Amino acid sequence: MPVEAECDFCGDTVSRPPSVVERADHHFCDKSCYGKWQSEQKDSRIVLQCDYCGTKFKRYERSLKDDQTNHFCSYECKGKWLGYTPRVHHIRPFSEFDEDEVETAHDPSNLVSLCEPCHTQWEGIPHRPKPI
Repeated sequence: MPVEAECDFCGDTVSRPPSVVERADHHFCDKSCYGKWQSEQKDSRIVLQCDYCGTKFKRYERSLKDDQTNHFCSYECKGKWLGYTPRVHHIRPFSEFDEDEVETAHDPSNLVSLCEPCHTQWEGIPHRPKPI
């Protein structure tokens, strides 16, 4: 007669033979729950809190610098914390458009938002910067 056990990942009740329940340290509904549980067990990231917005996020400890004291969930928050104002960068420079192409120049497909240092770096380069 099957015995009920609780899935260690989702908490649902599963029925298993008594011998399986007695021998196993963990119980799962199926391979999907087992895989998800196993992934969580191997997650070596640490939880940090953004110094600007307070959001909790994960980073691998090895990616942090030894002298790093501030942590940010995004480059946007880092820029705001540093006092940078986001800048709009035209991928194809505005100066290359004719007077009747102003709407095309300001089309979102030709724009990207960058912090001040990145905008200065990318100014005059007709390529879309890679999102980080």
